[in-house]
Amino acid sequence: GYMPLLPSTNKLNHSYVMDMSSVPPGHPIFDGITSLTYSGNSNYSNSPLNTDAILLATDTNGNNLVAVNSLGTVAAISIWPGENLQDNNDPVSRLFANALIFVANGGFGITTPRFVNENPIDIEGVASDSLVTSVEVSVNHGPFQSVAIDSVRKFLLANTSLVPDSNWVIAHGFN
Repeated sequence: GYMPLLPSTNKLNHSYVMDMSSVPPGHPIFDGITSLTYSGNSNYSNSPLNTDAILLATDTNGNNLVAVNSLGTVAAISIWPGENLQDNNDPVSRLFANALIFVANGGFGITTPRFVNENPIDIEGVASDSLVTSVEVSVNHGPFQSVAIDSVRKFLLANTSLVPDSNWVIAHGFN
């Protein structure tokens, strides 16, 4: 029961579009995702659902796309992360981040684009755990800045200065 999706020998074509009508309403793995288009690999299409696993989403061709094991401790996403994340595909990045937060049983995610060279930039995020009440953010070895979580568990650090071509963010949430 560990693997929600089993290894696939299928080589079916993905539609490369998540069927949003297949997504359970309000499920945290899909928080903030209103549509999702991705590139893919037919070698990973329609992986069989493991016994007791819960299918959460399919693509518009009906291929299994996102599933969790029965305990909710493992998420399977049959989207190749490589080029999707490198191409700044924010919905795919958010899907992977949300899945990690979900299986870790809470936390928060930064939802702004990664590795941009805008200066300054607003850093936005969302806390999926109601116990997280504030976030400390450090940008490019800079000092930590504390940011409060608002009533809908979002945080914003506005006009943050970045170092061109070496942008990274570390954030820690705490109650």
